Amino acid sequence: MVNAIKRFTQVQHKNGCHLFLVDSPVKLLRNIKDELTVSNDKNIILRDTRIVIPKSLRADAIRLAHVGHQGIVKTKSLMREKVWFPLIDSLVKSAIDSCIPCQATGRPKPPQPLLMREIPKENFDTVYIDFLGPLPSGETLFVLIDGRFRYPVTKIMKKTDAPHLIPCLDEIFATFGLPKKVISDNSPPFQSKEIKKFMDDNGIQHKTITPLWPQQMKAKLS
Repeated sequence: MVNAIKRFTQVQHKNGCHLFLVDSPVKLLRNIKDELTVSNDKNIILRDTRIVIPKSLRADAIRLAHVGHQGIVKTKSLMREKVWFPLIDSLVKSAIDSCIPCQATGRPKPPQPLLMREIPKENFDTVYIDFLGPLPSGETLFVLIDGRFRYPVTKIMKKTDAPHLIPCLDEIFATFGLPKKVISDNSPPFQSKEIKKFMDDNGIQHKTITPLWPQQMKAKLS
């Protein structure tokens, strides 16, 4: 495509308005043909002062612009200032919508707690667990929050059933130690026999929130 743009741009500059954009990818540039130029070394296509990024490098360009996970608006602003390519806004939005760190930290703020709980005296004495998702990637984020310092631990999971959750809990508890109490909502797999046996075998008290008030669980994970 870049070579085609070069040819068309050079023909335009040589022959004035006699520019025919025939190739399908190049048709997208028809409305901006007068803004395109070729750099002096003939290696870079410019739209005004912005570099036109070829298709093979667009994902890398978006990734570099979004390295700080600063959100759609700021990423678009940075991209528009330095580079250009067809459908830039929609491609940037699509990339950020599928960014797992952004999905994990940018969810809407949940409701405030409906009821106050006593703060645990020891870290990792009481923990809260829940699932966030599904994410745009199709995966689910398992979230564990320390009840004292609200320290978060997250794991990306492809499945959320008990056979996949138990190894995840094993890994976290091997790192931070066994909690005395685990609090969750009453959704699967937290109500499964396998999870009950896992908690009993490890001497962990498993408490579920009141079924009519799931907001309590969400508030703890906010």
